[in-house]
Amino acid sequence: MIVNMTLVHNITKELYEKIVSTLQEICTISKPHAHTFCRKDEAIYQIELYEMDIKKPMQKYIIQSLIHFPLLNCTKDNFSEKLYDLYTNMFGNDIMASFPAYDELICDHIEYSINIKVDHADKSLEKILKINKGIPEQLDRSRWHEYKKSFGSVKYCMAKMDDTHLELFAQCDGTALKSRLKEKSLHRANGIVPSAAVSEDTENIVLYPWKKIINKTSRINKEALSPQDMITVLSGDNYLITNKFADMAKNYKLKPAVRYAPGHKTWKCVYSSSKPKRVIFTMECTSEDFKVKACLFHLKEYMKEASLSTNIKRQLVENAWNCGHCNPKCRGGVSFTIDGNNECKCVGGAFSLQSLGREDWRQVMELIEDEMKYKEATL
Repeated sequence: MIVNMTLVHNITKELYEKIVSTLQEICTISKPHAHTFCRKDEAIYQIELYEMDIKKPMQKYIIQSLIHFPLLNCTKDNFSEKLYDLYTNMFGNDIMASFPAYDELICDHIEYSINIKVDHADKSLEKILKINKGIPEQLDRSRWHEYKKSFGSVKYCMAKMDDTHLELFAQCDGTALKSRLKEKSLHRANGIVPSAAVSEDTENIVLYPWKKIINKTSRINKEALSPQDMITVLSGDNYLITNKFADMAKNYKLKPAVRYAPGHKTWKCVYSSSKPKRVIFTMECTSEDFKVKACLFHLKEYMKEASLSTNIKRQLVENAWNCGHCNPKCRGGVSFTIDGNNECKCVGGAFSLQSLGREDWRQVMELIEDEMKYKEATL
């Protein structure tokens, strides 16, 4: 969950002077070439305006907004709308007519916080301190202000909330955000665009290293184990992609059943529908890779061969058992035609897919969704 974030905007001298004049009634701390306006218990709790390069003829005028995200009462999807409503209430329509557009803003600081359930909070913190070379102020909330890290690094801290819960906290400056997001179009001079800052993907990337540490050093409460707990063994694109599969399953109200095979060091999550009760797909994860086993029993009814990549078509043929009518009750397998060849795959197995790119995985998700929609339509 996002806790706090800072947005920076370049503005004109005229706009700078109008905002300073408009906010004079709010509690203010003024210095030469700088003004700070504090708004206690508000979503935008502080506004700072200052001049840069004041001795040069082309000086810059900056407005910096400090935002407490939970008080916005919005989702990440409608953040921009809520933000600009608040700006309009503060500044008025005249100022907002010249205010920078949303995609011109820069996020140069963000803070995250999540709560994680474990069996024994004290033992977990002790192991983290011992095994991962944590330092005391990282694990004591009252001392977090003492924990110093170089600019461009993420500052991770953790604290005990109660006997079975830990709080994970991360502070990330603009340089650190840029280094973790490889897409250059999201980068700005001293941070990233706000749409990327409030993205679920960015939060997962920033918090991933310590989520992984928790999984290694503490036994997660089995009753609370979820697909999201399982996929933290992955990193990078693999983590983001499996998270999208988990979100899809949640949207379709599939029931997850998470298991761990110690011998193979493999996590498995079986997703099933309730009406009728059938397995829809299974996701298997190790720390290096993952694969999806999709039960596409009505593939020929919805498959659009022309839209499938060569890699997916190959795996649909090669990574599923051929039907051998091994059971007298066999209804004949899953029949479909691909590249002009008639295929018939075993209904007792599934189509196993792995080592695909982002676009290929998107196509796999569409096939699984088409299977669920077909079943719903034929009930």
